[in-house]
Amino acid sequence: MRCSFVQVLVVVAGLAMSAGVLAGPRRAEPQEPLHRGSELIAVEDTQLLRAYLPKGSRVTVVDLTSERGKPAVVSVALPDGHVVHGVSYERLSRVFQPSKG
Repeated sequence: MRCSFVQVLVVVAGLAMSAGVLAGPRRAEPQEPLHRGSELIAVEDTQLLRAYLPKGSRVTVVDLTSERGKPAVVSVALPDGHVVHGVSYERLSRVFQPSKG
């Protein structure tokens, strides 16, 4: 049986995707629910509006809006005290994780 290059490429790509090789890293949902006062730490360099936050920066949740029982929009206090409003929960959960203490 002889396979074309394209057929082999499709099979290899399918195997890689099923193994998660091409999907990239996935962040888990925060294990503890967010609430006012939750402290989060950046797992990668990020920018919230005009504020640049390097990996390891800490922010504090100051407000949380829910839709259909799930967090949707979050306001966070930056290390310098400024508050960034309107950050989507999805974005926040991708670049921040709950602080361990």
